[in-house]
Amino acid sequence: MQADSLGYAVFKNSDFKRTEFINTLKRLEEFDTISPRELKIETYKKYFNLPKQEFKDKWLKKEDFSLYNYNHFNEKLNKDSLKSHPEIALRIEKLIKLFPELKTETADEKPTESFAVLEKIAKMEILPNFFHSEDYGVGIYTSLQFLQDGEEEKYYKSWLGKCFAKIYEARKNYNLNRYLDRVDPKNQSESYQQFLNFMWNLSLDEIKNIAEYYQTTES
Repeated sequence: MQADSLGYAVFKNSDFKRTEFINTLKRLEEFDTISPRELKIETYKKYFNLPKQEFKDKWLKKEDFSLYNYNHFNEKLNKDSLKSHPEIALRIEKLIKLFPELKTETADEKPTESFAVLEKIAKMEILPNFFHSEDYGVGIYTSLQFLQDGEEEKYYKSWLGKCFAKIYEARKNYNLNRYLDRVDPKNQSESYQQFLNFMWNLSLDEIKNIAEYYQTTES
């Protein structure tokens, strides 16, 4: 809270619009997890119901973590006690109380044509970055989100094939934990947990079939 206040005290003396300080915090809140967008069940069924491998509902089965619900132990354990920062919504609320001028709402400005071009280039580099950093699981999750949004279908399907091929190699070599997260209900969104359950439920042959399909059809 002190850092936010000091930061704004410096920021407001610049040539930037003062409300952009709050807008930046809102962006941080939006992307505070791996991705804020929900991956719909229909998306799994659309992209994993293959000609030679029908979609199986059992792939979506979730692990039962109900016995590990920390809400039952509030007196002994605060499940948020390990967070290094307060919730962003509280930080914004505190700033607005201290600096009333931040209450002013401004409409989002339309990006310039040159910015839109740069934005698209940056977006197209997300998957290569995940791939080269060996974040193959997150790469698959992100590819599916882009496909769900109807963006550059051929491009993101090809990345599905590349990432699944790496997941297949890792599963075959018994080191999948290096490239695919385990389910952590305390620190992951429901959507990402569902994705991880789906991935871990796939057999070695099923992973291979998915990899080969997307590498063949999108090559």
